[in-house]
Amino acid sequence: MIPFHFRIWEAADFIRKQINDVPRHAVFLGTGLKDITNEFEITNQIPLRSIPHFPTMTVKHMDATLYVALIRDVPTWIIGGRLHYYEGYSIEAVTFPVRMMADAGTEAFFFTNAAGNVNPEWRTGDLVLIHDHINWSFPSPLRGENRAEWGDRYPIMEDVYTPSINSNLLNFATQQGIRLHTGVYLGLTGPQLETTAEYRLFRKLGADMIGMSTIPEVIVAGHMKRHVTGLSVLSNDASGVQISPARVEDMLKTIREKNKEVTALIRHWASLDLISN
Repeated sequence: MIPFHFRIWEAADFIRKQINDVPRHAVFLGTGLKDITNEFEITNQIPLRSIPHFPTMTVKHMDATLYVALIRDVPTWIIGGRLHYYEGYSIEAVTFPVRMMADAGTEAFFFTNAAGNVNPEWRTGDLVLIHDHINWSFPSPLRGENRAEWGDRYPIMEDVYTPSINSNLLNFATQQGIRLHTGVYLGLTGPQLETTAEYRLFRKLGADMIGMSTIPEVIVAGHMKRHVTGLSVLSNDASGVQISPARVEDMLKTIREKNKEVTALIRHWASLDLISN
């Protein structure tokens, strides 16, 4: 079997050769957000299946395409979906896209996701910038041999979500009338949704929202010392005493209704002078 780092190098070399100006920004579109690509000028498209060693995406509502978009004249990778641990992939496979893009030259990542709300002060449809996370059940993507060219053996995860970017986005949201919070994201493997007792436990642990992705990708981006932004769309509410059953169809509808506001935040993020900070 080809060693993991060789697979990353080959994939990164492949995508570099597909375009003239390699983006230093990347956006990951989570559940229900793939249509956001229609809001930007797309200059190139790379089917994920054409990238050497790239795992096959299995979730139907994900877009298995790597786009290059101009966002505020900034070349930006947009990946229309993500790989989930619950699909049966190894944690290395789940984080393959981040390693690949970072190795190709990406320096700032904007991760989006859908999340269940456990904060009683918030409501379904709210947007939340992640300022911290609780890795409840994902294995570490840094397990095994550490490659010094990628990062330290024991990387510090404090402030892995770049605080200055969060602060800027919060100010922008206030100016634009976008309801935007900051909170703690707790990561579970899924794919089952949580029990009522679990929702209550996670709130007591300090979580504001719960999801099945993002944390492994953030750990890898932080390991490689990249700028990280995380944004959750609260797709269902589990903050009350009586928890209502969540239907996937309803959650997707809620998320899609927030596409314009998520797009506005991405546009503003792309306009920031991230690379020099």
